Amino acid sequence: MPDPNAVFGKRNAQEHSARTESAQDAYSAITQAARAAFSEKAGATEEETDTPRLFGADRQEADLKLYFGDEWGRYAPLWRRMENGGWKPSWSSAAAFLAGYWLLYRKQNVGLAFVAAYFLLDAVGSSLEVYAIAINIACVVFLGLFGKSIVINGALKTISRIRAVHGGRHGDLRIGAAGNPSWSFPLLASIVVISISFSIERQTRIENVATPSAEESH
Repeated sequence: MPDPNAVFGKRNAQEHSARTESAQDAYSAITQAARAAFSEKAGATEEETDTPRLFGADRQEADLKLYFGDEWGRYAPLWRRMENGGWKPSWSSAAAFLAGYWLLYRKQNVGLAFVAAYFLLDAVGSSLEVYAIAINIACVVFLGLFGKSIVINGALKTISRIRAVHGGRHGDLRIGAAGNPSWSFPLLASIVVISISFSIERQTRIENVATPSAEESH
């Protein structure tokens, strides 16, 4: 008569071996599925971006192309001269004669400072006419020479902020949208300046009417 313990021991060993093989097969299937899903996601991420994986100056130039779009040809030569740092002169008639409004058109907040400076110079022009004219000429020359450099440096800061949060195709789209010029800002600034100028002129007229001249007082 066979030993019952030996029979049941062999059966238990076979069942344990079967369960172990089944668990190993399930683990292997899960691992393969996870690897396949990861590979598929990585491939999709690479396909979602229009720009290659670049670094350093190449990465910056690719992003600047996205930022400036069709206008990149106007800025590319200057950018290549600016790669070693610093501002480089490159004449722009639009920057010279539209000044702060042109910077606002290019979505550069520093344009507000130039708009305010021109407004103040216009306000004190009657009392400091010679100095106001000299400062105006200096601003025209400075912006004409370095306006594009200001825009490129501003673009790099904007791109850096976007890339710190968004990558891939989504980042590309945000960079392109950020670089689109807009007339909204210069038009709004013009309306504000005209409104303030009109208010100041009106107040001056009221004060002149309310204050009698020396001849009238006698």
